[in-house]
Amino acid sequence: VFKKTCGEKKDADFQAAEDYLNNCIASSNYAPDDVYNSDETGLYYRALPDSIFDFKGTTVNGCKKQKQRLTILLVCNMSGTDKRRSLIIGKSKNPRCFRSVKTLPVDYYANSNAWMTSIIFTEFLLKWDREIKKVRRILLLLDNCTAHPNLQNLENIDFKFFLESTG
Repeated sequence: VFKKTCGEKKDADFQAAEDYLNNCIASSNYAPDDVYNSDETGLYYRALPDSIFDFKGTTVNGCKKQKQRLTILLVCNMSGTDKRRSLIIGKSKNPRCFRSVKTLPVDYYANSNAWMTSIIFTEFLLKWDREIKKVRRILLLLDNCTAHPNLQNLENIDFKFFLESTG
């Protein structure tokens, strides 16, 4: 028997999200290659599973949750042809494990709690905007988060924020 050691969050309203997305893209003039989705996820790399196998008649003891985390920002376009380099946020500015590494396959940033901040997100967007160099204009779909500022000074990136009830 598998037992949960913690609760689960309520599911998102997927129908509302799909309707919003269809209306959002239908009202714009962007090709599927130019519509991007961006989202962060937390990776608790020392966490134990939240489900365990339990024999009948035994007890399940709780344990202290590990808090060592990385935040990972993933960005991909609608057609799946362009997956941007992942952005990783950790706590250490210069982790020991990177000492002998000359290049990383990801963009690495650091702050005290390994969370996305508006400064890190703005820096990421400005770098991406410079890479596009007026070759095309893209639409970036984002969730409503205080770390996601609506920057007006970008030349090649437009924003659409998801409704709160869809995520």
